[in-house]
Amino acid sequence: MINIGSNLRDTSSSSESEESDDLNVVEPEWRNPVGNHIVFPSDYANKKGINTELAAALVDCSPFEFFSIFLDKEIITLMVEQTNLYAMQVICSGEDIPQFSRLHQWTPTTHEEMLKFLGLIGYMGLVRMPTIRHYWSRKRLFHSNGVVSNTMSRNRFEILLLLWHFSDNEMCPPDDRAYKVQPLIDLLVEKFQNAFTPGSTFASTNH
Repeated sequence: MINIGSNLRDTSSSSESEESDDLNVVEPEWRNPVGNHIVFPSDYANKKGINTELAAALVDCSPFEFFSIFLDKEIITLMVEQTNLYAMQVICSGEDIPQFSRLHQWTPTTHEEMLKFLGLIGYMGLVRMPTIRHYWSRKRLFHSNGVVSNTMSRNRFEILLLLWHFSDNEMCPPDDRAYKVQPLIDLLVEKFQNAFTPGSTFASTNH
């Protein structure tokens, strides 16, 4: 049998408890930030935005010229030198290389070839295929009008992808997981800082 009186008392008690909780809510209070925050100079607002020289150069620049602002000769040279170095380290490591491995036909990469390699990676990000090898397929369903196959052979692309490096493997500290990409990150950050100065107020989110 349901005790109506008891249920009413429970409901009343619950409502009073919720009202009491609402009364005890403390409004958030704004406080001055603490820590090692950057103090911006008074004229900082006049310096924010795109570098003025760069902004003028961007008016009539091509997509490739815009790309070269950040992935410039310095960064491409880093990729070429470290990729060639890693290839020689692998070949001279003394490990048994399979008889039909592409490493036996390895030739050093160049600045021009690295640009083509990066171009193909960008293209593959826009035009999606089931696997990398499908970009070289002659089947009508996957045919890319020779964009990829006329730029680089599949074997050469795959060996470059295997050996693509940004730092000397033999100098890698055991406890530095970012070492292999850190030189590339440092150069990119430098390019970004030279190109754009953010305002003194900005926010970041997890989205």
